Amino acid sequence: MNLFAYRTTSFALKVLTAFSRARINLHNSEDLPAGGTIFVINHFTRLETLLLPYHISKLLDKPVWSLASDEFFSGLTGRYLDQVGAVSVKDPERDNLIIKSLLNENAAWIIFPEGLMVKNRKVVEHGNFMIAGDEGWHPPHTGAAALALRAEILRQRWAALKDSDPESVNELLAGFDLSATVETIESINIVPVNVTYYPLRPADKLLRG
Repeated sequence: MNLFAYRTTSFALKVLTAFSRARINLHNSEDLPAGGTIFVINHFTRLETLLLPYHISKLLDKPVWSLASDEFFSGLTGRYLDQVGAVSVKDPERDNLIIKSLLNENAAWIIFPEGLMVKNRKVVEHGNFMIAGDEGWHPPHTGAAALALRAEILRQRWAALKDSDPESVNELLAGFDLSATVETIESINIVPVNVTYYPLRPADKLLRG
């Protein structure tokens, strides 16, 4: 991650937000938990991939990284995404990087759990949670929850062994480039975020105005 590129992008988004007609309202931001955090967010438009890392980073006062489709990681776009903290969903080091940055609190994460934009807001089919995707209905993806659980299990083992068996802790953390001498964090959290737009069809408002 290139901190200069990250901060420059944040400044550009701040200016863009100030000059746009969009009014962005954040709710319950005072209830954000301490510790390593994954924000699990519904993906309705491409706008979320630009604005949400900026606004959440402002709330947390630390970088917010995100996963992005592998198709974007080529050429200038790919280099730019690398610099601002986006990681390809097909990066072989993806999981280790997420777990490491959660445990040392270097960054929070945004994950769009379905890995694509979901336009259909219906999430229940025949009494079961289901998502409408390109290939029909399927159960919600659980990758973000699995990563959070892996990080929390590792955190708890780290906390339990750090005083009595630091050598075992170093072995446990070796794959994540972490040291037992680092203070363990309070918790690993998943924060669900629901993004809604009003009006749902901005063109309607433009036609009326």
